[in-house]
Amino acid sequence: MVHLMLQHITTGKDRRNKPVWANEKYAPPCAYACPTHIPSHKRASLIRQGKLHEALELVLQYSPLPATVCGQICPNLCMQGCTRGQLDKPLSIDKYGRLAIDLPAPKTEKPSGHTIAVIGGGPGD
Repeated sequence: MVHLMLQHITTGKDRRNKPVWANEKYAPPCAYACPTHIPSHKRASLIRQGKLHEALELVLQYSPLPATVCGQICPNLCMQGCTRGQLDKPLSIDKYGRLAIDLPAPKTEKPSGHTIAVIGGGPGD
């Protein structure tokens, strides 16, 4: 009798089928559409939590110039891929990038003592 009853329980801790949320297994449309695959959903979450420094650190893992590349010259493919636009409007990822200009730059590492030569730098030499 218990076995027959379990197949009909659809809610609660005794339910037979439990959904598995594999959110980190696949990239959301915004991160998938981004050429650098910046996880914009994670950055937006960190900004909502007031963790601006962590949000900047996250972007720096993907782009060394978050304020200029992500805020100024990027075509914002992530905003075009944002499914939030089907409800109201996509997240303003371009504004997140522009806000990075006001954040202090991360501290640089101590000099290692090594020298670097740039070969073929053209006019930048």
